[in-house]
Amino acid sequence: MVRVMFFVLLPKVLYFHKVISILILKCLICNLKLDIMKKKIVFSLVMFLLLGSKVVSQTYVFQVTQKGSKSWGYADLGGNIIIEPRFKISYEFSNEGCALVLNKRTFSIINLKGEIIPAKVEKVRPYVDAWTGVVNSFSDGYLVVQENKKWGCLSPDGEIAIPLKYDRIMDFDNGFSLALLDKRVFIIDKKGTEISVDVPGIVAIKHFSEGLGMIKDEGGKWGFIDVNGKVAIKPQFEGLGYFSAGLAWARAAGGKTGYINKEGDWVIKPRFESVRDFDAESGLAMVKINGKWGYVDKKDNVKFFSESEKTYIFSDGLAIGRKNGKIGFLDNQGQWAIQPQFSSARAFNNDYAAAESKNLWGIIDKEGNWVVQPIFNHIMDVAIVD
Repeated sequence: MVRVMFFVLLPKVLYFHKVISILILKCLICNLKLDIMKKKIVFSLVMFLLLGSKVVSQTYVFQVTQKGSKSWGYADLGGNIIIEPRFKISYEFSNEGCALVLNKRTFSIINLKGEIIPAKVEKVRPYVDAWTGVVNSFSDGYLVVQENKKWGCLSPDGEIAIPLKYDRIMDFDNGFSLALLDKRVFIIDKKGTEISVDVPGIVAIKHFSEGLGMIKDEGGKWGFIDVNGKVAIKPQFEGLGYFSAGLAWARAAGGKTGYINKEGDWVIKPRFESVRDFDAESGLAMVKINGKWGYVDKKDNVKFFSESEKTYIFSDGLAIGRKNGKIGFLDNQGQWAIQPQFSSARAFNNDYAAAESKNLWGIIDKEGNWVVQPIFNHIMDVAIVD
């Protein structure tokens, strides 16, 4: 009942925010005789209302399947189906309010109403990773697509944002992408402006992360270039990960892995057999040393959490943990932030996580409370649409 009332009253709340904000602003503009302290209070109230309105107006959306069906659709945090399940596969909504879906063998772009957005290409062919089979969806507002063996990007409205002329183009990240054309490397901004990368011998590229794009030279070594096409970290590593929370994992010549900063210096010496990316909120990364999985912090301290029977990555400040066959979530001190009580769960994303109870899935918050009761056959991560 409370959830229903929230969604009924939401438009009225937003309207109230808008009206009150406008009235207060008009008072300020008319230069009413308010002393400085009162003006500061009024201004603070305006900002609170406006910012509050923006937060409330965000839409949280996630993919779902319902009982007895394998088709995917979308629901909101009220547990309401907003797009009826009818897709063979559905992908996460972008911040701009569009998503990639698959029916049979045909990809389409849809909006929050479930309407297909016409695309200015013969067929929507997104990039599919040859090794993992993962389909790349929207990233930083653009979708990488192929037509006639050439690559470019579509915008959320289906228009061609980046011409389909490249031999390969990577996902956009914070406004930039790397592209290959006739064995030359270019940095592309979101207007399609090209910056030629004058670094000889680049044979492979990966997308940008935190302002640095990954490159591989003829000797098989990996490094990074910046958004101006200059070498930021010269190719010297056997393998590299993307930057996360200011650090990227790097594999040294001996096969061990550590973490480097954006100057290419070792912050955490290469001594691990396997690693994962850092989580910004917890300050921890999952690592394997001497055959055992644990965590390392940015000061190179390795921790092993005994509360969980298995080690999982941190995401949004919490890590899945398992005890006596039940799933809960650990904080960065190895203590239970959410007690083990679920049959299964996904990692937190945007402050929410999908969790399973009695063979049905719902959404929990970081206190372990059900935000969406477990009524769905399956649920994916929660996305934010502005």
